[in-house]
Amino acid sequence: MIVPRRERHKQDPLSQILDKVTQRLGSSPLSCICGKVEEVVLMLQQDLQHGLVAQDVVGWLSSSIAGMLDHLPHSFGKRFYFDFWMIDALSEEWSQGGIQMSPMIVPKPSKHWAHMSLPLASYGQGTTTHVIDLVLIPGDDRLEEIDLLAYPFLCHELGHNILF
Repeated sequence: MIVPRRERHKQDPLSQILDKVTQRLGSSPLSCICGKVEEVVLMLQQDLQHGLVAQDVVGWLSSSIAGMLDHLPHSFGKRFYFDFWMIDALSEEWSQGGIQMSPMIVPKPSKHWAHMSLPLASYGQGTTTHVIDLVLIPGDDRLEEIDLLAYPFLCHELGHNILF
């Protein structure tokens, strides 16, 4: 019996996590996050090939990216877009003065209202760590779950972004 060789690409944890990110975010409204993750992974892979970094960094970065991916929204239905446009309109209005809101505030269905700052995986000296601000909004990613009477809490959660 002949067993086909597995491709080296499929054994590499960085390539595996990059494939997972691309499948989940590549054609989503969060494709810019996919692009940033791809830059980080490719930079680390190049440094590994040149022997500039230890192999243990691979496991750390892969698990960091996997953890980040677990916290991001899993679906991008009409409810996601409704919440996204609400956040965008408030952020644009509030940024007219001296305050600058984060350009990366992402709504995510949840059990409770909350705010969460999620660092985007980074690697390399002198690199800036980008932050994804998640606004957790009660309900599922369905329009029927919207309760406009509860949306003043959205302003409260966006206030966390202003404070930090």
